[in-house]
Amino acid sequence: MFTKIAIAMIGAALIVYLLGKISNALCNSREKAPQED
Repeated sequence: MFTKIAIAMIGAALIVYLLGKISNALCNSREKAPQED
């Protein structure tokens, strides 16, 4: 029972983390093209 909750929490955290990275990269590439590396 606890393992399912832990797996669900870890999965949700990973999804949020990946979505944040993707949206951050998209915003950065849209706003200021190749200025910061």
